[in-house]
Order: sequence, then structure tokens, then C-alpha cells
Amino acid sequence: MIHKLDSTNAFIAFDLEETPGAVGVVRRARKILQDGAKLLARSTTYSFATFEMQRGGASAGISADDDGRDEAVAAFASEVGQLATAGRISLDAGKGVKPAELADLADDRSELRLATTDGVSLADDVRGLGALAAAVVAFGDLEGRSIAVEGFDAAAVALTRQAAKHGAKIVAVATPAGAAHLPDGFAADQLAQAHAAHGASMVKELGVETVPSWQILGADVDLLFPGSKTGLITHETEVSAELKGVVPVGPVPYTTKALATLGRAGVTVLPDFVTTGGTVHTWYPADGASVDEVRTAAIEAVATRTKEILAAEDPPVLAACHVAEAYLGTWRDELPFGRPMA
Repeated sequence: MIHKLDSTNAFIAFDLEETPGAVGVVRRARKILQDGAKLLARSTTYSFATFEMQRGGASAGISADDDGRDEAVAAFASEVGQLATAGRISLDAGKGVKPAELADLADDRSELRLATTDGVSLADDVRGLGALAAAVVAFGDLEGRSIAVEGFDAAAVALTRQAAKHGAKIVAVATPAGAAHLPDGFAADQLAQAHAAHGASMVKELGVETVPSWQILGADVDLLFPGSKTGLITHETEVSAELKGVVPVGPVPYTTKALATLGRAGVTVLPDFVTTGGTVHTWYPADGASVDEVRTAAIEAVATRTKEILAAEDPPVLAACHVAEAYLGTWRDELPFGRPMA
């Protein structure tokens, strides 16, 4: 269901009708497409269902150029505040929006979700650490493994720090500004500092030549952690023969055909709504839970669910869909039409 705003060129995609407490992100760009927002909302619904939470996904978009962004975001926050107050929706700031601009939409959980550790919020922290935990479950010891992180963001800071502790080599990173590659591996602290200081332009500050972002998809690595956008990896994407696994750090970075193509090539693709599922645990933590307690519980939940779906006969993404749909069937008369696949 699409809810269009009156005060500005914006909308909210609700995945499930008549479901209180819908959760998602709001993004701002010159043009935000509804189809992509619907897919993000569907992924969030499946993530909640995978971890047996009766919530639905949502995704909001504000279409405004840079000159009009401040006015548009302010109008959005003011109008959506009514829905937030009524308990209809809770939103995180996504690309193009700052958390402070959504202060009027904050609730009792916001302080915990935005609590920072080493400059990374809890919500981003568990997204990155959960993805890495899933990788460890699926692929074992990461000592000496080479990894590439596409769409490097705050969650990637947490991921790469932990990956380095496991002995992995971070040989390639990419942002919208380009991709950087270093065969011997980047230091996690170097990447964190560059991201903190330069954002997406960090790749130009790593002391190596940058190439177009898409080239990271073909990097000679064991594991690829994609996260920049939906449908990034298609059946036509050329990946390295060395690639063993794809571990999403963002929603739905693969197409349905890509899953089949990668499967035939012997590449294990983990479901995004499981690997990024640490985030949903930060929305509704146990009463009185601390940041450390929520972090531990979220990461353990992702690892446990990953182990369970890998034990199934079906490929991981399909197996996870079955888990989510089985739970949705316990409280919904009908399943949402279509799975979270681009």
C-alpha cells in the first residue's frame, strides 16, 4: 500500500495493511522510485518474520533535489509525525537523510538504537556484525580469507573491524565514488578513519588507484559483502571464479536470476533478510536491555537462524523464505504477494 504525502513529494510504502508498528527507512534523492521502496519494505517484513516478530516493513521516499532537500525533509517529518505518534510507523534515516532531521519521529527506542560504539550506532553495528556472524557460520574460519565490501558505510566499519579480528584480509572496498583494491589488504582502522573523515569519497583517500564501483563485483575474493542497492548483482554480473559466497549487508542486492546463476557456479548466497536481521532486534528489545545485551542477542539470533537455514535441503534464500512464510501464516490470513527478490 502506498501512502502519498500532501505536504511534499514523498510517499510511504507499507508492506502489510492494517499492521501496527510498521518499521523501515526513509531515503531522499532527486527521484525515489516506489518499486524499490516496496522491495525494501518486503525485505523488512521477511526479516521480522524470520525472527518470529509480528511486524511489517515500510519504506519511505522523499523526492527532492539538493536545493529543496531541507524544506522537503522538514515537511515530511512534520506530516509523518502524526502517523508516528499514533504508533503506525517508525522510521530510521536512510541515504540522503540525517537522523537529527527525524527527531520529531523519535520514540522510546531511538536512544538505544542510535547509541554509538566507536562512532557506529547500534542499529548499524548489529547489521554489520550480524552479517559477519552469518559468514562465519556459513564459511567457517575466516583466517586468511579475502573479502570485498561493496557499498561501504557505517555497518561496514563494524564488519571490517570484526573481520580483521578473525584474520580476514579486506582487499577491496567500494562506495558510489569508486572502488579501491589492495591485494595485501586494507587495515580496518584505516578504512574506519577514512569513512569518518570523507564518507563515500573515502576510496580516494586510501592511497591506491580507484576504479568504477561496479568492478568490485568481479574482484578475486573469497567472500563478497554487497549492500549499496537492490538488484545490484544480476545473472549477467561477472564474478570471480574464486568467489565462494555472497553475504548481503544491505537489502536485496541480488536478482532472482542471479541466485540461479550463482548457484550453478557453486557460489553460496545468503538471504539478505537474515544477514541484515540484527537490525530488527534493535526496534523491540527486551525491557531494560542494555546496548551490549541487545547487540549480543541480535548477533546470536542471526547466527542461529543462518545455521538452521543452511541445514535445510533448499538453497539458503529459498529456505529462509519458507521460514518467514511459515511464521507469517500463523498470524496473517494471506501471505504478501511476491518474495523479497529483485
